[in-house]
This record gives sequence, C-alpha cells and structure tokens, in this order.
Amino acid sequence: MRNSVITPARILLCLFVLLPVLSSCESPTESVPDPWDHRFELHLSTVAASTPMKFAYKVVLINKDKVSHDIVLPGDGSLDHLRTPCIGWSMIDAHNPAAMHPDTTIRNERLRCGNINSLRMEEIVTLQPGDSCDLGDWSYDWSLLEKDSGTYRVVFDYENRPGMEWKGVPLGVHDPAAMERVRKSTACKVRSNEILVNY
Repeated sequence: MRNSVITPARILLCLFVLLPVLSSCESPTESVPDPWDHRFELHLSTVAASTPMKFAYKVVLINKDKVSHDIVLPGDGSLDHLRTPCIGWSMIDAHNPAAMHPDTTIRNERLRCGNINSLRMEEIVTLQPGDSCDLGDWSYDWSLLEKDSGTYRVVFDYENRPGMEWKGVPLGVHDPAAMERVRKSTACKVRSNEILVNY
C-alpha cells in the first residue's frame, strides 16, 4: 500500500469541499421583523380605580410621522374584533422575567350580544404630524381574565385594519361616507407603554 502524502493541493481541495458544509451550519443572522408601527406612539395612563378589581385608563394616540394620517376611533365591537380598529389588553406576571406580551392584539373572549353601534363620521379623525387623539377612557375588570391576584405588566394594543370585514349586527345603518373614509384610513398596529397593575 502506498503511503498517502498530504500536499498543499490536497489541503486546498478538502477546504473547497468542506467550506459550503461548514457555512450551512452557522446560526441564522436574519432579524425578526418588528410587528409594531413606530409612526405612532400610544400613551397609556391610569385614571382611577372604581373598585379593587376595576380600573380606568386613558389612552392617547400620537402621530410621530412627518405626514398626516386618518385613523379610526375604537367603538362598540372593537374589543371583540367585530370591527376596526381592533383593540386589546395584554397582562403578564410582573415577577416573571421570562414572560412576554404576544405580538398579536388580544381579542376579548367574553360572551356578548353581538350587536354593534352604527359607524358615524366623527369616528374617523385626521392626525397632522405631532397631533394627538384621545382614544377614550377605558374601564377594565381584570378579574375577567381569571388571573390570580398580584402585580401585572399591562399594555394596550390598537390595530387599524381598513379592509376588515365588519361583523356583528349594526344598530342602525353605517354611514356610507364614513365607511369609505375607514377603507382609506391608515393601516397600523401600535402598542402602548407598559404600566403596572396591582389587584
């Protein structure tokens, strides 16, 4: 048997064959897309507590962009995602560092009648650059989430879906001109700052 001789040519050949294999074993470096729209800022603050379980919050949407945007105010059915905008609350244990808010807007799972108020023109607002819009004072009973008493990190999500098919039974006729403005409004998905809630 002839002795194998390792020559520079053989070393180069081995490297040429193995390099693609080694490269395919590297960890992926692609970044995960950010699901949230940073053209807007959503500010969440506590207003008052009417009961130990029920809290009131103020939510303000701010246009941080350099151009104006038409946005739709939350209405009857928004929490249940029966109409746009879809809104939701996320509540996670403040003492669990591994807990994370989901990337999706959480839908209210409570049973409801299925009726929604008819759309009105004043529910569509134009925000100029730097303008803000009060999305309303919201009361929420955290006991409905069936979580244990404690301290939680809470955020509010706002997601405008202009092309969304509206569901539910409208209590009246939707304003056609207002619905046309909804269809042309700015699609966006915005998450508020995080606040602590104790209950």
